[in-house]
Amino acid sequence: QNSLRHILKHSKHDLSKPVHSVFSTDIKNIPSVIDSAWLKKGKGVVQRTKNIRYDIPVKGVGTNGEDILTIIIKKGTDNEIVTAFPTK
Repeated sequence: QNSLRHILKHSKHDLSKPVHSVFSTDIKNIPSVIDSAWLKKGKGVVQRTKNIRYDIPVKGVGTNGEDILTIIIKKGTDNEIVTAFPTK
């Protein structure tokens, strides 16, 4: 499964998962929300997988009050997205 397909799964609820956030925007706008947030990113945090996690404030990004967009970048790259999703 590629990253975009994974990210777009966050365009609708998935009741089979105990925790699954959903973007508050239409599916066609998700890439531009991610692009806009990326321009405002701060310093990332290295995860145990060596991927880099960025938590970027984006007001109202999720349907359940999430105001942070989490973007995970593949280790060893500058901008290869592994996933992105709304978080609190």
